[in-house]
Amino acid sequence: MNSLEVQYNLTQELKNYLDDLVKIGLTSNIMEYYVNDSIDQIFNAYYKEFQKNEAAGFGIDTLIKSTSIDADETQPDNIHTNGIVYTLPSAAHRTTHEYIMRNGAFVKVKPITYDYYNANINNIKRKPYSDMYWRLNLGDDSENTNGLRREIIHDGNATKDDITYYITYIKKPTKVSFGTTTGTDVGYKPMKEAIKMASQNIIKSYLGKYQNNNK
Repeated sequence: MNSLEVQYNLTQELKNYLDDLVKIGLTSNIMEYYVNDSIDQIFNAYYKEFQKNEAAGFGIDTLIKSTSIDADETQPDNIHTNGIVYTLPSAAHRTTHEYIMRNGAFVKVKPITYDYYNANINNIKRKPYSDMYWRLNLGDDSENTNGLRREIIHDGNATKDDITYYITYIKKPTKVSFGTTTGTDVGYKPMKEAIKMASQNIIKSYLGKYQNNNK
């Protein structure tokens, strides 16, 4: 469903009220705002279900992406000992799986906190080794990966040319842009739910004005 189709479907949902709502200030920009806000709410609801059971991901399966990431050449190495920095895709919302390939070999990634790093970087039984590297979020410890850089802490025997970081992530939905044919990457069912929610929220928000205009 592209943006024009979303706009049409929302208009159909509002058709019993639309003439009066337009008279009291409802514009396409306002309708667009309500749709995008509803998309975010529906997406968050589906993502919560996905967190409980990944088999429930059918509602956001169009937003599940996998990619490989090379080291970020704009960032310094060794912010922490044996660290290499990677920058996530700008649309990434949550990471679901991650691993490293080093010279063709699979390496597990263990997410850690700064406290864990400080407590165990010199612990030979817990520090990174050839089959398991650490991963630190740079910036904060938020589960939200948007805009965050990540530092992979290796065993001391790797370089940035040896390592490729792979992630599977949930992408943030593309915003609807009314008046264009911009495609939406939200699945059909959640998109219909978002349109329905947007319609209900518009009517609730404008109902007082509507009733006052018709007294």
